[in-house]
Amino acid sequence: NIVFSLAFGAAAAIGAVGKLAPGRHEELLKLLDREPAAVLAALPPEKAAAPARKLLDGKDEAVQRAAAMALARTPAGAVALAEKHPEAVRPEVLAGLRRHAPADRKAAQMLEKLAR
Repeated sequence: NIVFSLAFGAAAAIGAVGKLAPGRHEELLKLLDREPAAVLAALPPEKAAAPARKLLDGKDEAVQRAAAMALARTPAGAVALAEKHPEAVRPEVLAGLRRHAPADRKAAQMLEKLAR
C-alpha cells in the first residue's frame, strides 16, 4: 500500500512514487496533510490544482508557497493566482508569470500589471 509506505517515509519518496505510479494519484492525495509540498509537486498540474487552491487559503505560509508553485505550473494557473493571491506568495506568483509570459499573452499582461 503506497499510503502506508509513504506515511512513514521521506518526502522525496512521494515524488518518486508520483513518477512511477501515475495512476495512483488518489493515494498520494491522502498524504496531502503530512507533506503538502511534496505531494503537490509529484502530482500532474491538472491533479494538483484543486487541492492547491484549497491550501492557498490556509494560514501556513510554507504551505501557501507550495500551493502557489503548484498552481503556477500552467499559464492559466499562474494568471488565476495573480488575480487573487495572498501577499506571502507574491514571489511565486511573479516567478510563475515570468516563466509563462514569453508564450502566454495573459501571463505577460498580468506580469506587467504586477511589476508596476
